[in-house]
Amino acid sequence: MEVQELIHTSLSATSVTLEWKPPKDVDATIVKYAVSLKVNALVGCYESGRETPEQQPMKRTVIQPKAFFDGLHPHASYVATVFAYIDSAKGPPKQYNFQTNETLIPTSVIHNLRIEEGGRFLRWDWPEDCTTITGGILWTRIKFEAVSDGMRRVIHHYETTYRNLDLSLIDFIPGVKYNVRAYVTRSRHGMENNTNYVNLTWTTPRDVTELEAYDADCDRSTISLRFIPSVLLHDRIESYEVSIAEGNELPKNMTFGNTKEQICDLSDDHTCLKDVSLPSNAKVNITIHAMGKKLDRFDIRSNITFSLEESCKSNLSWRVNFTVTQNRGNVSLKWKQPLSSGAKITRFAVRVSPLDRRQLDKLTHQIPIVREIPVEPNRKEYTTEFYLSKSGSYNISLVAFNQRNISIMENARFFRYCCLLITGKQVLHANISVAVFDQPNVISTAGVIQILISEDDTKRGQRGSRKEYIEFINNL
Repeated sequence: MEVQELIHTSLSATSVTLEWKPPKDVDATIVKYAVSLKVNALVGCYESGRETPEQQPMKRTVIQPKAFFDGLHPHASYVATVFAYIDSAKGPPKQYNFQTNETLIPTSVIHNLRIEEGGRFLRWDWPEDCTTITGGILWTRIKFEAVSDGMRRVIHHYETTYRNLDLSLIDFIPGVKYNVRAYVTRSRHGMENNTNYVNLTWTTPRDVTELEAYDADCDRSTISLRFIPSVLLHDRIESYEVSIAEGNELPKNMTFGNTKEQICDLSDDHTCLKDVSLPSNAKVNITIHAMGKKLDRFDIRSNITFSLEESCKSNLSWRVNFTVTQNRGNVSLKWKQPLSSGAKITRFAVRVSPLDRRQLDKLTHQIPIVREIPVEPNRKEYTTEFYLSKSGSYNISLVAFNQRNISIMENARFFRYCCLLITGKQVLHANISVAVFDQPNVISTAGVIQILISEDDTKRGQRGSRKEYIEFINNL
């Protein structure tokens, strides 16, 4: 017979007292009771989506219908089981589920406290060891203490139920070092554990960073500037003053408002100032200074040197990354507009050529294909499509030109060997490869794909002699 009315009469975070009544209608003598406690789940592990580690059951043997257990895990679900021994026979089990209380003061610490997004957000994770969680992790208290030389001791307190804090909403002083501590609390304004916390040292961003010139217009003597403003100060910046100085000459100053229109068209994480006029093509020093009512006492600036003449003559080395997809010979090429640190990019050229030399020697129609695509203002992504016939491997090259390059058709050698290819959809001119350009200032990258296509999909067009064709291919 099983015991009756199994309950707990006292319960804390680490202990429990169980009581019950003996089995009913038992004439024989009850010799003893066997009592055991087993963890169903550590609630902190369950709430953080992790498995509860295996726990050994706790056991007691008592004579009276009462048992006390201590050393329990706080904030945990337990199952109690009681057996009654009648003479030498063991009765059926009686089970009872209960959950221990939380500790008043948290014992766990958050994990991986970190600054992200250039100083915009403070973020953290659940405690790394879920067995240290002894209650609900409802609030996190963050303390910022200024530790820079010459600064009076100032502590800012912030509490949140989220696992992140937007630092841009706090009126920090730029360029000041802070000691950051994070505590777990049970409630807002709740007690914190003075010995259990995580900390990091952080210096608030102050300067305009990653300032650089791009899209130099060699004909108009203008450039564009892009940079990342201090994320903590962006909403406090009202304007940017650009100062351009050449040698010992007086600087030329321009002011740009801090508006949504200044967000870069091609780079979302930067602020851009477009069409900044340069006084000459010589080397100049460019300084950008953030202005605002509350920023007067902070020197928030950055500077670079730039020469329009050198930029327009220099070799570009920007890499154009692209992706290739194909379906039954319909090939699609996609890429994004790169931000050139030199002269402004005006157009792209795509070249497709077969890699299998045996196909070329057989005078098949697999000859190089070149297509020119002009750059459009504020366009971030480009796509071009073409059709390839005959099974084989192809080399696909993408090059970008600045405004000082002449037309690719005018700049191609071996033009007299060009063959006209008529497909089912379009006329393709094959007359150039990456190695053919006379001008060195091109941006290039290349990829290789394999495409399997039926030979019946295209018709071979007119071509020059076999000798001329092979001579053209061998010289690419």
